[in-house]
Amino acid sequence: MENSSAFYKNSTDSSEFGPIPVSVSVIVFIVLILCIVIGGIGNFSTMVTIVRLPDHPKSSYYLIASISATHSLLCFFVMPVHMASLLVEDHELGGGLCDYSAYAAAILTTTANLLLCATALQRYISTMHPSCFGKVKSSKYTRGMIALSYLLPLMLFLVIKFAVLDEAPEYTPMDLNCKIATSSLLNFLLPVLYAPSTLIMLCSYLMLFYKIKKMRSTVAPVQDNLEVSTPTPMNDYIVKYQLRLTKTIFLILTEHCLTAICPGFMWLAAANSESDPRVLSILAILLMRMGPVFDVIIILVGNKFLRFRIKNLYAHIFGYDSSDPNSINWAV
Repeated sequence: MENSSAFYKNSTDSSEFGPIPVSVSVIVFIVLILCIVIGGIGNFSTMVTIVRLPDHPKSSYYLIASISATHSLLCFFVMPVHMASLLVEDHELGGGLCDYSAYAAAILTTTANLLLCATALQRYISTMHPSCFGKVKSSKYTRGMIALSYLLPLMLFLVIKFAVLDEAPEYTPMDLNCKIATSSLLNFLLPVLYAPSTLIMLCSYLMLFYKIKKMRSTVAPVQDNLEVSTPTPMNDYIVKYQLRLTKTIFLILTEHCLTAICPGFMWLAAANSESDPRVLSILAILLMRMGPVFDVIIILVGNKFLRFRIKNLYAHIFGYDSSDPNSINWAV
C-alpha cells in the first residue's frame, strides 16, 4: 500500500484545474461511439451468430461466444457509464459511478483475456497433442474454462476491494484518485492474471506457428534439382493457415501493448505531472477500453467461417437473398 499512498499524496484536486477541457470530452465521445459501433455491435453479432448455428458448435466457438458476450457488456454498459463518471461535475454521483464501473471494467477485461488464453491453449493442445483432442474439445472442459475465467477475476476483486482498498486513505471522488480504484485493481490483476495469460497465449500461437511450418516442410520437401517445392493443395492450405496465424499473433501483440502497457506509462506520467493530470488519465482509460475493438477484429480476421455466418445473419435481418443476382453477394 506504500506506492498507492504515494499516489494519493501526489494527486491534485480537480477543482484546481477547473472543468475537463472540451477537446477531451469530444475525444471521449468519438472513442465511445467507435467502441459501441465496432466493438459492441461486432461482438454482439458474433455472439448471436454462434448461438444461431444450426448444429451444435465446436467447443472453441463456445469460448468465442463467451468472449463476445463479455465484450458486449463492456462496450454497451460499463464503458459509457465509466466515461460519463469521469466527465460529470457532480462529485457524489461521479465518484460512485467511477468506482463501480471501474471495478466492472477491470473484471470484464481480465475475464476476456483469460478466455482468449483458454482458446489459444485449446487450439495448441488439440494440434500438438492429438491424443488429448477429445478431452480439450469436450463441452465439460469448455464450461470449466469459462467458469474459471469468470471466477478468478471476481475472487481477486473481492480480495482487493475488502482487504486492500478499504484501508486506503479517503479521497475526493472526482479527484484523480477516483481512478485509483481502477489503478490499484489493475496493478494487482495485470501481474497475477493478465500478463501470465497473455504469455501463455502468445507461446501457444508461436508453437502452433512452428508446428505448421514443420508440417509444410514435411508435406512438400524441396527436391535437390528444384529451387522451389512443387505446390500442392495441402501445401497451399498450410501456407494460408500459417499466414492467418501470423496475423493473429501480430494483432494480439499489438492489442496487449496498446491496452495494457501504454496506459500504465500514461498513468505514471499523470501521477508525476504538474499540469492537469486528469487528461492523461482519461486518455489512458480510453486506450485500455479499446480492447474489445481489437479482440473482435482478431476473432473475425482469423475465422472466415464466422465472417461468412455474420454476413448471412445481416442478410437475413435486412432481407437480402444471396440467390438473387440483383442482391448483394454476401458469400464473397
